[in-house]
Amino acid sequence: MSLSISVIIPAYNAEKTLGECLKSVASAIGEMDEIIVVDDCSNDSTVSIAQSFRCHLVRLSENQGAANARNEGAGSAKNDLYLFVDSDVLITKDNVENIRKYFEKFRSCHTVTLNVNPSAGHDNFFSEYKNLYMNHIISMGHDDVNYVYGSCCATRASGYIPWPTYLRLTEDSLWGYLQKTQGHSIHCLKHVNVTHLKNYSFYTLVKNDFLISSYFARAFWGFKRWNTLYTRENFGHTSKTQIASVLLAVAMTLMFFIMPEITPFLLVAWFLLNKDLFFSQKEKKGTWFFIQSVAWTFFDHLIYFCGIFHGSLLSTGEKEKVFERELT
Repeated sequence: MSLSISVIIPAYNAEKTLGECLKSVASAIGEMDEIIVVDDCSNDSTVSIAQSFRCHLVRLSENQGAANARNEGAGSAKNDLYLFVDSDVLITKDNVENIRKYFEKFRSCHTVTLNVNPSAGHDNFFSEYKNLYMNHIISMGHDDVNYVYGSCCATRASGYIPWPTYLRLTEDSLWGYLQKTQGHSIHCLKHVNVTHLKNYSFYTLVKNDFLISSYFARAFWGFKRWNTLYTRENFGHTSKTQIASVLLAVAMTLMFFIMPEITPFLLVAWFLLNKDLFFSQKEKKGTWFFIQSVAWTFFDHLIYFCGIFHGSLLSTGEKEKVFERELT
């Protein structure tokens, strides 16, 4: 007998994309599956949009973030698998069936994380860059991973581990880590791509990447994961190459003012670390996009460093105790 799926959609002020998301989900699932929308105390038309579809609506009285909303949805779910889909993500019938068949074939697999389409049809550089970047990072990673792509992932209902709710961002990295500590396997289905509708501008992408790196640093130090710096294991989908690239970008900036003669060598080293990303983008989007990508990636790495520095300052002993409670 096929495994049944509960699609759980956390939604907060999601009126711009929830309708498209629900249309895609409704056309993708089977008769034995269900849709659960968890309204995280929205103040727009999110609720009325959800009510116009055949789904189970859970309304929360207080906004507590996507992780808590996912847990509330799981508490209302009744099927074998929980498929978590963000309200700005589109899925297809093939996506759902690939997930279902994978869990049926690999019974030891507890959780799967999906990939993102390299293009979501946006006509601006920042949105296209982010989708291409995420697709590249996930595609270049391992098949057996210790993270999930929180916007679209699935897990078995049996042995479900609640999402950690302490951090509003990077909770997917924490959730993956918590599952690994309990002996659960996470597989990355690189060939199963969903469409992420999120539209970025210069400001929103800078803000996003600063906050993501800040929360990542807090999680990193909170869980005391410095062993991942010298072992094969990564913390989340951040690779050691990415960390080295960020440090090189900062070093290059400093050396430009202190010892400018070595800056070209650092630039070459930085470019070589990122060449796979750059040339994959050139192949898909052309030379002009490639040039913009090189410039933006360098700037973005400086933003990442600022975020990491900010998050490291906020990672106090008191907060580490909170992380320890998440593990128990």
